[in-house]
Amino acid sequence: MGTRLAAATTALTTAAIVALAGAQPARADTVSDFTGYLGYVKQAYDAYQNFFGHKLTLDEATTRIENAISVAKTEILNEVDAVATADVQACARSAVIEVADIRRLSPDSLQAFAMSATACATLAQSDISNVSQLASVNQLGFALNTVGPIALFARTYAGLSTDLLRQTLVSANQTVVTRLTPRCFATPLWGDAEPGARSVEAQLQCTAFNGNIGLDWVTVTGLRYRQPLPPLPASTYAYASTQAVRFTSYLSSTAALPELTA
Repeated sequence: MGTRLAAATTALTTAAIVALAGAQPARADTVSDFTGYLGYVKQAYDAYQNFFGHKLTLDEATTRIENAISVAKTEILNEVDAVATADVQACARSAVIEVADIRRLSPDSLQAFAMSATACATLAQSDISNVSQLASVNQLGFALNTVGPIALFARTYAGLSTDLLRQTLVSANQTVVTRLTPRCFATPLWGDAEPGARSVEAQLQCTAFNGNIGLDWVTVTGLRYRQPLPPLPASTYAYASTQAVRFTSYLSSTAALPELTA
């Protein structure tokens, strides 16, 4: 095990927790594998937020979202094409294609595009709440945050309100996070501790809906030998949790929410 100092100080009944070195993940893949798509989500919503906060002009903000799409177009379309819900897949892909011409659209075409992108986002939001399979929730989460910022810009260009759309995107992303939150637990490794020890190393394990596992370790102090672990705070599992969900839309939703609620 390594020596990464990670986190967590909490007053527990008789235990103090210090997060130690992260384990090697179950696969060699890392969160950075989704940098392209996540980069688009962050930059696109950030561009809209900066326009909304009068830090960018509409033209400047639009240029940023166009550049973000251009850089990550392959990753974006790969995520959209994985969506099993045909109508959401089609409307999200259409939005990615059509936004490149947003400055050239006539007023009528612009309104039609804005309404189509909005309908796509709301359809994704409805399906996220109603489908039973978490794999489908995951796919729809990617589609949601592909079309979401595009719909916000399209409505702005068309002179339409965006408040309810923002609320819809916030609600949908919160649902994605809730439904895709991994299951986490800690296992004390008393077999590695000396008799009479007042601390124990514990293995943390988080498992995502797709079976992907993230691991980490913490040292829990202030315990009697063989005493059960007290409940650990959620923050203790941050590293293991992030590793578990590194191939899911949980990450894009957690990236989108701060921009949508700022």
